[in-house]
Formats: sequence, structure tokens, C-alpha cells
Amino acid sequence: MQSVADELRVSGRAAVLRLAPLDRVRLSLELGDFDVHQFAAARGVSVAEARRTLSSARPVGRVASIANDRSLP
Repeated sequence: MQSVADELRVSGRAAVLRLAPLDRVRLSLELGDFDVHQFAAARGVSVAEARRTLSSARPVGRVASIANDRSLP
């Protein structure tokens, strides 16, 4: 039995897949901006300070995926 959250996840994914690639990029940037504004409001800092904080917390370089580890059985 699917939960309401499962149904929303499936319908949301389907809606995004129907978007043109440029619209998907635009949506992702809008969501990122929304998140930065929410972070700034929660921390009581400016949007610029929130962006600096989030950028500095970002890991540097790529993190290897365990799925690509050829040494595992």
C-alpha cells in the first residue's frame, strides 16, 4: 500500500520529468535560491552571508562512490 507521501513523490517526479531540460535547470536554481533564503531567515543572517556559509560548508572535490569501488566483492 502506497502512502500519500509515496504518491506525491511519484507525481512530483513525473511532473519534473515532463519539463524541458532548461526548465529543469531553472527549477533547480529557484529551489536553491529558496533554500538559501530559508537558511538566512532561520539563522538571522543576510542572504549573502547565508551563501558564504553554505559555500564554505560544501565539501571540496569529489567524493568517490562506493558503487564504483572495484575492490569490493
